[in-house]
Amino acid sequence: MGKRAIIVNADNTPLEYDFLPGINNIKKFNDNLRNIKFDCFVVLDCSDLSRCGRVASLNIDHKPVLNIDHHISNKHFADINWVEPRASSCTQMVYKLSKELRIPLDKEIAMLLYVGILTDTGSFRYPNTNSLTHKIVSELLEYNLDIVQIYNKVYEI
Repeated sequence: MGKRAIIVNADNTPLEYDFLPGINNIKKFNDNLRNIKFDCFVVLDCSDLSRCGRVASLNIDHKPVLNIDHHISNKHFADINWVEPRASSCTQMVYKLSKELRIPLDKEIAMLLYVGILTDTGSFRYPNTNSLTHKIVSELLEYNLDIVQIYNKVYEI
């Protein structure tokens, strides 16, 4: 879509996710990042801005904040709040957004979405996991994901 995104986490990415495509593009928060210029500050899967930790301090220019989340406890802290408590996961919402924006899926995107749904639904065991969740996963599995390897990397290593 011609956009440049910078992903910043407060902590190091856990080692079990090292196999994911693009994982090395995620930056750990540090003071050198304070000079990043952006148009919009997007917060994913956080019910409250404080859950972002020090990353929230990067928005020194008070750019618009977009909050995408599925937690019923969400505080609607942003300028734009897309909160769907009935969604099984924030990743399910990202999938929906990608469909609306007509972003084509490929194997790498399918893997990222699958892992996001897998982990945020507690391996499909939380109550908000429903038929729509499984329909989405069914589409993602059409990309020949090695679900045994994914499970082993995420949960067994």
